[in-house]
Amino acid sequence: MPIGRLRKRSVLITAVCGAAVSAIALLLVFGGGRERPCATVRRGSIEISIRRRGVLVPADEAAVPAPFGGFLTEVVPFGATVKPGDILFSIDARHLENALRWRRYSLARADANLANVESAGERAIRAAENEIERCRLRLQLERLRFDETVKGPKPEDELLAKVRLQASENMLKARRQEYEILKSLADMGFVSGEEVRTKDLQVKEAEVERERCEIAWKRMHAGPEASKTEEQELRIRDAERMLDNAGARLESARKAHEAAVAQAKRQKRFHERASREISDKIAKARAAAPAEGKAIVHSHWGSPWSAGRWVHEGAKVVSIPRTRGMKAVATVDEGNMHALAIGQEARVRAEAFPGHVLRGRVARIAELGKDEFESFLPETRDRVGEAMRKAYDVEIELPDDAPIPLSPNMTVSVEILVRSVEGACLVPRMAVLGNAAEGFYVEVPRRFGAARVPVRVPAATRTLCAVEGVGEGERVLLPVGEDGP
Repeated sequence: MPIGRLRKRSVLITAVCGAAVSAIALLLVFGGGRERPCATVRRGSIEISIRRRGVLVPADEAAVPAPFGGFLTEVVPFGATVKPGDILFSIDARHLENALRWRRYSLARADANLANVESAGERAIRAAENEIERCRLRLQLERLRFDETVKGPKPEDELLAKVRLQASENMLKARRQEYEILKSLADMGFVSGEEVRTKDLQVKEAEVERERCEIAWKRMHAGPEASKTEEQELRIRDAERMLDNAGARLESARKAHEAAVAQAKRQKRFHERASREISDKIAKARAAAPAEGKAIVHSHWGSPWSAGRWVHEGAKVVSIPRTRGMKAVATVDEGNMHALAIGQEARVRAEAFPGHVLRGRVARIAELGKDEFESFLPETRDRVGEAMRKAYDVEIELPDDAPIPLSPNMTVSVEILVRSVEGACLVPRMAVLGNAAEGFYVEVPRRFGAARVPVRVPAATRTLCAVEGVGEGERVLLPVGEDGP
């Protein structure tokens, strides 16, 4: 075959293939294939909300905590209907009974100690009072002696001194006469020399006594001596000082008695109070239901309280919730906290009753957040580790007259209405393309293809977007498999 004919055939085949490819592309672009779906822009309102899962908790409950730490011996079944006075749980109180016996023994010892302290203090006070009385009498005596020293002798004292002096002179005279008689008899040999010497000593004693009485007589007429007066004044000051010291000792004894009695009474009151507290705890070992309702057994470390477990004092073991006035608690990520406010309307749907919607309002927003992973299962938290973001609990008050039966721990879905946009142009969310950095746009159909129209998105939900840039009634294309903002 000639080379020219082969070249003509190759060019013809290439042209036919190119024309076929171009035709297929035109069919796909200008409607030759499957038509793209469209949506009509409509005007309406859009609600911006936060959707979260949550649980129902009672707005008020009669919680029954453990009165003391111990082992649980019985616990009411979860959800059991109880009446006032029914036993919810009981705790082994044998260790408290032993403690009560020891406290009573300590109380008896405190009573005995108080009696001993009171009696000992009273004895010390009486001894101090007696010492004061003795010091007071001594002071009076020393003052009387001082008065006698200063005033001088009385007439009767002078007469007595004179009588004593005369008696001593008479005695000396008689002793001398007896001595002379005995001496003469001794010279004749009728008495011994020993008797003469004895009588001589008696004479000398009589002389001494006469001199003493004579000196006393002379002193009585000579007036008081300065040394005697000063000595008596010193004795008076010493007696006054002893009286002051005795008074100080009495005051100290009274204060010590009051302090010791107060300390003993404090010890007694301490043991009395401890005994009463232990007795009260023993009386509460069998916790009774305060009201009628369903018993909710709480959990600790992931498992509900049960018989045989140790419960610490104050732990919430069982509670009886108030069936009316429930509230929903949901956890909101910190990224949505700026949109929340007290009083916002919320819609709550119980998963057990999907056809009913309960309307409530945000009543409380937690001030302190918790790690996001704290709301996950423990094994998930241990596997993932620490969370970098915080989540906050939000409480929604529900009406008392709920048309469906509500119970604690019921799972619900919560929708908190943040704000609403009225009279906006609405399009499906999937019709809005682009991103916040480069801008959003929609595609509108044209006779030969589609045109991009830039739009602004002031609000968006999971299914709808409020847009500005297209008018009501216009049609927008819905691309398949693309996400909007």
